Amino acid sequence: MKFIEEISKKGVSCLLPIYKDEFGNITEIIDKSGETYTAYKTLKTVLKLICKYYGVDIKSVRQKYSKIINRKNIIPLPLSQDLILIPFKMRKPIFLKDGSYGYINIFSIENIYSKKGNTIIKLYNEKEITCISKLKTAREHYNNGKAILNDISFKSQYNPVLDINYLYEELNSPATKGDIAVLKKEIKEIKETLKQAEIK
Repeated sequence: MKFIEEISKKGVSCLLPIYKDEFGNITEIIDKSGETYTAYKTLKTVLKLICKYYGVDIKSVRQKYSKIINRKNIIPLPLSQDLILIPFKMRKPIFLKDGSYGYINIFSIENIYSKKGNTIIKLYNEKEITCISKLKTAREHYNNGKAILNDISFKSQYNPVLDINYLYEELNSPATKGDIAVLKKEIKEIKETLKQAEIK
């Protein structure tokens, strides 16, 4: 756990599932500066340890934000105001339980583009991560992360008193799919509240 704490303090850039002959299914961690570490544990275990460090319950977070982006799986994980981990398909697993997804911090992504038929995620630390998803799919995952980042409930979690100028700016900007999903959820909740009030 101390190892995870040290890397988390430096800033997690990405978590990559890898295979090593002598160790099997393990995890490569890259911090914000570009330094690479090897965790001799599965990515699933490393992810749980990072969530524990931030005091976040993975299941609850996935349930909450799946409603915002209107998806049941491949949900970005917002763990803090500077760490939103977006899942990207990184490999074809040897065994089903090994997992195929890695996670990249949205704040570490500089660009997503195609290079020689491969989808590349370029990080601000100059690292280039190859993703086996199509370019369009990878960008959709990134946009889901942005929808969570721009969600007012996520922002207010870390900034309880939101600046009025920010609110005016948000109200004057075009609605995204994430915005519409949030609006639908809120309308549904209002309808349910009104229904309960009528029953009473």
